Parts: sequence; structure tokens; C-alpha cells
Amino acid sequence: MAETYLTDEPVPTGPLLFLRSIRKVLGRAPLWLLTWAMLVLLALPIGAIWYAGFSSTVADRYHPDRVPAEVAGPGAEAEAPFLWDDIVFSLTASFRNDHEQKLADLNRTAEVLGAVLALVAILVGVFVAGGWLQVILERTHGRSVQRFFLGGARYFWRFLRVFVLMVALWAAWGWLVYEDVWNRYVLGAMQGVPEKDWKELETLGSELTVRMLGWLQDGTHALGFLLILAWGTFTRTRLALLDGHSALKGGLLTFFQMLGHPIKTLRPLVLLFLTELLVVTVICGLFTRWLEDGLQARPSLGLVAAMLLVGLFALMWRAILRGARYHAAVKVSQEIVRRPPKQPDPWKAIGGPGGPQYPVEGDEEAYVAL
Repeated sequence: MAETYLTDEPVPTGPLLFLRSIRKVLGRAPLWLLTWAMLVLLALPIGAIWYAGFSSTVADRYHPDRVPAEVAGPGAEAEAPFLWDDIVFSLTASFRNDHEQKLADLNRTAEVLGAVLALVAILVGVFVAGGWLQVILERTHGRSVQRFFLGGARYFWRFLRVFVLMVALWAAWGWLVYEDVWNRYVLGAMQGVPEKDWKELETLGSELTVRMLGWLQDGTHALGFLLILAWGTFTRTRLALLDGHSALKGGLLTFFQMLGHPIKTLRPLVLLFLTELLVVTVICGLFTRWLEDGLQARPSLGLVAAMLLVGLFALMWRAILRGARYHAAVKVSQEIVRRPPKQPDPWKAIGGPGGPQYPVEGDEEAYVAL
């Protein structure tokens, strides 16, 4: 099995590390295309359920200007009914009322299947993390897909334990922000809100104060969520870099590592997050909104296909940035994590065990007499 912590590649950890990481991952197209395809396949069952459900619901609907031949009567010029691809409808109140039971059944089916697929997606994410780290850390080249699967299987259970720790930390952080601690110290001690009004906040002076407290609470929770996510990335990287097995020990050491080097560790991840936010949320989001407006004004199958392509591109960009995050974490960790000393090559020295070792220089041949 190849060593994963001995690399001769330089360690660029400046402000532009996130761009180098994106470039490196873009050069490994088979890997990010593979991870993107996994996510697309997981999304297909939900889409197929809704498509089949709506297809059967509107199968007998006709455009108001088109009348079936059996209704038009003899001698009348009848129009052909619309096919599914020609029907564009909105979920109005009357439509939801007419098909209430059908929509309820679709929602229940999608919820159950969505929960199962979400669990599978989490396990895929754990596997993908091991694959990226195996490929990034190895000195060898070629057969990257094979090594990707090897790394995913090699680190799967270690990284799964890291994810369990992350879930526990997310739950604890959510309890701190949204439950008794926030209510007692922020609302009670700082804002003077009586305990009986912690839910409604009717004693505060203005609606703006209530909104600002809500934004502060949600922002604090989001910040903690992202920090735990970054901690999980660096913990997995540390375990792969040092071939460690204890998720708890690696997590504690990673916490102190991030505490001692907050800018160096968080800067590339923050820049990658902002890049993802810009492309996925702003650019793709605005373009999708523009397509939706066009769909209401001039419905066509081409606009629907364009919306699908935008969604697939956003999913692809997220797959690329996932690999870039691990590449950046590796480069930072290689600089600040204390690694075990490189083991000497036993063929470069002679000498008995426990005794003096004599290095072999150049092409000199060494012989040991017994």
C-alpha cells in the first residue's frame, strides 16, 4: 500500500491557494465527473416520482381551445389533445384542492424516499472524501479512478466516525443557540425578557429588535455549522495524512491546530465557500429565476431543458469544489501538522541490528558476511 504522507510536491499556502486547488481538481476530470454522476443518480428517483405523479394527474387535461373529436361531434373540426410535453400548468388553489389526495400521496412517498436517499448521499460523501484524499496525497500517478475507490474503501469507517462526531457537535451547537442557553443569557440576561415571553418576545421594544435577534441567532448557528464542517474536513485530512485511526484524538488535535492557525486553515475554505456561493447561489440562481419568468410568459420544453442544465452545472461545480477543499486542506496540513520522520531506506546502509550503520554511497556494492 502506498505511503500517503511522503510527498515531494511544494506546499503553496498563500491567499491564492484556493485557485490552485480548483485548477488541480479541474485537471482530474474523471474524478469530479464520477462524484457528480453519483449525485445526479441519487436525485433521479425523486424527480421520476414527481414526473410520473403529475403525468398521470394531467393525462386527461386539454387546452381550453382544443376539443377532442368525440366531443366536437360529426362534421366539426376537432383539435388533437395536448400531449404531456405541451401542458404547462401552475399549482393553483383549485388544482391543489382537486388533487389533494394525490399530492399528499406524492409528498409522503417523496419524503420517505428522500430520507433514504439523503442517508445514501451522506455515505457517498464519506466515501468520496477518502477517495479524494488518497489521490491527492499519493506520489504515484495514473489509474486515478482505481486509487480513488481504494481510498474511499480504506478510509470509509474512520471518516464515518468523524461524521458521527460532527453530527453530535451540530446537535450540541443547535441546543446552545436555539434552546435554554440562548434564552437564559441572551434574551433573559442581556435583553431582560421574562421567561414566560421567551417564545413570543412580546416585551421587546420594537419589531426591528425581534428581527435583529432572530438574524443574530440564525447567523450564529450558521457560523458554528460552517466551522464544524471545516473542522471535519481538516480532521479527515489529518487522519489520512498521518494514517491515524482515532477520530476523537484526531479531532482534538485538529481543534488545537485550527485554534493555533485560524487564518491559515480557514482562509482557503472561506474563499472556496464564497466561490461556491457566487456561482451556485448568485449566478445560477439568477439565471434560473430568469428562465422561470420566461417559462410563465412563453412556456416551452427548451426552457425546461435549460433549467435542468443549469441545475446540473451547479451540482457539477459543487463536486469540483468538494475536491478543491480537500486539496487545500492537504496543502495547509502538510505545512502545520507534525509528521513522523521519514523512515530510512534499509538498502542504503549496512550493519547489524542495534549496532552502527554504515551508509552505502553511490553505486558501491555491499556484502554482508555471515
